[in-house]
Amino acid sequence: MSKVTFQSKRDSWLIILLLSALLFILVVPVFFGMQQDELTVVQLVPTIIVLGAVSTLLGWILLDTRYVIMDNNLFYYSGPFRGTIKIDTVRKIETDNSFLKGNTMKPSLSTKGFVIYYNKFDDIFISPKDQEGFVKQMLLINPDIELKR
Repeated sequence: MSKVTFQSKRDSWLIILLLSALLFILVVPVFFGMQQDELTVVQLVPTIIVLGAVSTLLGWILLDTRYVIMDNNLFYYSGPFRGTIKIDTVRKIETDNSFLKGNTMKPSLSTKGFVIYYNKFDDIFISPKDQEGFVKQMLLINPDIELKR
């Protein structure tokens, strides 16, 4: 079977929030570190390591949030957060445009997308940019999926 990739929809306000957090994480500690007269390299190294790790994580999430349908599976990627859902276990796809989400997993850069219910009690929130194409691909594999819009 072919591989179909769907990029995550990106809310501008969420991207601005994440980039602001990244800037804050990088600039504020350096500014306060410069205020101390006797700041040594030994004191800076742990700070630089933590800031680098957090910055890398935020950047990775911003640049690599996507969904791939291949071999009857839905693969989701959001930085280091990844997983696989067997499409034949999907029971329902529900449109969700609310701000607050009650789902445990949200590999998404938008508040507008779908809650996918699969297995007996599992769910996930995703936000493919091409929502119609995503639903069409899912239904090609599992036509028994209930759609709730």
